[in-house]
Amino acid sequence: MRRFATCVGRRLCVFWLASLGLAGLGCKPSPETRLKAVVGAVFIDGTGGAPVSQSVIVIAGARIRAVGPRTAVPVPASAELTDGSGRFVVPALIDLDAREDHTATSLRGLLPLSKSAEVAARDVTTLAEVEAAVRAGAKFLRGMIEDTEDWDVAFAHRLRDLRVVFAPRLALRSGRSLEVALRNTRRLHQAGVAIAVASGSTSGANTLRELELLAEAGLTPMEILVAATRHGAQAAGLSAMCGTLEVGKQANLLVLKANPLENIRHLRAIERVMRNGEWVAADNRPG
Repeated sequence: MRRFATCVGRRLCVFWLASLGLAGLGCKPSPETRLKAVVGAVFIDGTGGAPVSQSVIVIAGARIRAVGPRTAVPVPASAELTDGSGRFVVPALIDLDAREDHTATSLRGLLPLSKSAEVAARDVTTLAEVEAAVRAGAKFLRGMIEDTEDWDVAFAHRLRDLRVVFAPRLALRSGRSLEVALRNTRRLHQAGVAIAVASGSTSGANTLRELELLAEAGLTPMEILVAATRHGAQAAGLSAMCGTLEVGKQANLLVLKANPLENIRHLRAIERVMRNGEWVAADNRPG
């Protein structure tokens, strides 16, 4: 699969959160100022808000200049047009474990975690580890409680109020461990704790399997999409630049041939990929 790279800071040009190892993070803007517009697609911005049918997305260089319904956003006469009719546009996905340019679906390597986010991250598998990490100030936890289900909703509400993000790494588990992790993921999510995506694979090979397991944990397709975009950027400390398709943010997006809000597996139906405002090939599909 071709590399899905984008510029992060002044040192890295990789697209999917691959070197989540975290160089300086201002996204380097493209020198191009040419305008592009995707017209007529169903637009799903990653915030959890309602999809916008018959949308217009205007991109200037590497950034989103305007987005909204066709009735409200004019199409610049000079823009290079892409017909989005019958298509669905979503943000590129964020796998917080992936470190290689392997697939065109996500931002591996594009978004190394900010230095402060990496320092604050913790790997956890037990309730005691979670409690210790939170006491130490961690805001991003990779893993999930798998040793017990003996905790109450007040514990989850405390994590929610502290804005802790959990990336449960369900794809790494099996048997009893997976069953407990699924139930604990469901309970944390229902209590309002933000769930993100970390597949446990540096290649990104498990990313879509992780999304499918989040569906088994009870998240809706919209909630899974938010987990794989907005919450991933939150965990990485990069919400200001990436994770959702909003004005001023990086133009990193997927054009899909099927509706991911009907079935999260439709994220496999990639037709086009935009990286840092430029169209790149998407002639391979992630497994």
